[in-house]
Amino acid sequence: MKDAITRIEMIFNNLKPTQKEVAKFILHNPNFVINNSIQQVAQASKKSEATIVRFCKELEFEGFKDLKMGILTSLNMQMEHQQQGIYKQLLKDSSLEESVSIISNNNQNAILEMVKLIDYGKLNDAIEMLYKSDSIFIAGVGASALVAQDFMLKCQRIDKRCEALTDSHQMLVKSVHLKPNDIVFLVTYSGETKEIVEFAKLAKEKGTTIIALTTFINNTVQSLADINLYVSATEANERIGATSSRISQLNMIDILFTCIARKDFEKSVQLFKETKAVIQKGV
Repeated sequence: MKDAITRIEMIFNNLKPTQKEVAKFILHNPNFVINNSIQQVAQASKKSEATIVRFCKELEFEGFKDLKMGILTSLNMQMEHQQQGIYKQLLKDSSLEESVSIISNNNQNAILEMVKLIDYGKLNDAIEMLYKSDSIFIAGVGASALVAQDFMLKCQRIDKRCEALTDSHQMLVKSVHLKPNDIVFLVTYSGETKEIVEFAKLAKEKGTTIIALTTFINNTVQSLADINLYVSATEANERIGATSSRISQLNMIDILFTCIARKDFEKSVQLFKETKAVIQKGV
């Protein structure tokens, strides 16, 4: 299920004034929203029903009923997190044992937060498009370049044409040769990485389908993509945040790759065996 409260908190600062007022009302009165109709919520929040419906769409919910289910999911998850603890900060004087525990806990929770943001309809569409594409071009720079290369190596093991583009020169050259049945897969946590934004614009001009893996907060790459997939990393510590966002990205790549391979299960298994045998022989 979608976690409504996490979505609201992530995009709150980017909302328009009227939308922020709706968001504040929901955050302060989640139980009231769950237990009342859209008419009652509109009256209590002093907003129109149309405004609330638009707010639902902004959060990528199908409607008010879907939003209510998302709020209920949020409250249930918050209760679990209160019991278990979530996102601890790595301190200067942390012991080795504490550091291992904190980092591992934060990585685990980053994946759980990512799962809350999954729209399974869009995820399924992305899998179908990647599977049917002629070629996949994965673009990422910095830490995201490692994610792009990981996806490329996985796809190559099942004989899927795939290329990792990890610098602006590669992206500019490849943009000239993009075709409609190719897929451009963009990996950028912020969604504002200069090289990725430029490549997205060029791909858009070519009519190539764009799938983006970014944060849920509104960003430029998100606005250019045909399908958006999201990761979440909300730790208090920036250094830990960069680590956990990468973990979330890699987890999504594993999901996509596994589901693509499953489309032709017997062939994929055979190719896995053959590539493993070659690698072992080479070593």
